[in-house]
Amino acid sequence: MMKKMMIDPENKQMLIYLAIAFIGGWACMFIGMFSGSQTVYTALLSLAMYMPLLGVFVISHFRLGQKDTGIFWKVQFKKNWKYILLAWFMPAVFTLLGAVLYFAVFPNRFDSSLGYLTSYYELLAQNGTLTGTVDVKSAMTMEIVPALTFAPLINMIYALGEEVGWRGYMTVKFKERLGRTKGLITSGFLWGVWHWPLIILAGYEYGIGYQGYPFTGMIMMCVFTTAVGILLSYLYEKSNCIWICALAHGALNAIAALPLYYLYSIPTHYLMGPLLPGAVSVIPMAITAAYILFKKEKTSEPVMKQGETQ
Repeated sequence: MMKKMMIDPENKQMLIYLAIAFIGGWACMFIGMFSGSQTVYTALLSLAMYMPLLGVFVISHFRLGQKDTGIFWKVQFKKNWKYILLAWFMPAVFTLLGAVLYFAVFPNRFDSSLGYLTSYYELLAQNGTLTGTVDVKSAMTMEIVPALTFAPLINMIYALGEEVGWRGYMTVKFKERLGRTKGLITSGFLWGVWHWPLIILAGYEYGIGYQGYPFTGMIMMCVFTTAVGILLSYLYEKSNCIWICALAHGALNAIAALPLYYLYSIPTHYLMGPLLPGAVSVIPMAITAAYILFKKEKTSEPVMKQGETQ
């Protein structure tokens, strides 16, 4: 008689987690994209960000063998103040470096008078959404100040849903199974794949009609998420605090769109940049991530073993 095939409990847990994160996330994305309502679309994208957290909750609360996820929550301000500052402002630094590099490569696309933002407000006026005139430079200031101050804290609440799953659970498990380098690359790639429906159907991050659409955008998203994932995992390894990863993720979302405003007009696509996921704009971040990934000295892992609690 053939022995009944047994699935490794950890593999089973990971498969269930991935199924919930992807199927749940993609369901939210598809319903939002086809709802015909921008409000519903935005709300369901926010809900999709909590699907990785739901996956971790399910495997740890429904007798699936994962008694403790081992995710580290304690902030420890005195110990981690420098990582909190890094999480808060590192996304802005990389966004600035990426935009500077992009406009250095494509100087004819830079408009100090904020042509993109002007065009955007003109469209709002034509649609009847906006009445009166807007000083675009004052409006830009009103965008920058929140992005560098309180917006990362607000966005952190939404980003936590992803960070608990991607960094707190999935990446740690992949590093245990595959080793640090392969684990970080694999988790970053899967995080990028999670965004593919939005790239294909909604022009997420890159617009539409660019060279190789949508496949080049799909590839670039995986490059971007791998680079970001390495940096966020670095913060987690150093701080032992998933909140700090969520803060960095929230700060990235807060600052992400600002470089677009310095284009001459609203483009149909922006595969190369100036947004951080662009092929040119991502280079400073990707170089930094590659250094962290491949440097010889071993990056310190969380002090506690996976499964211990604080």
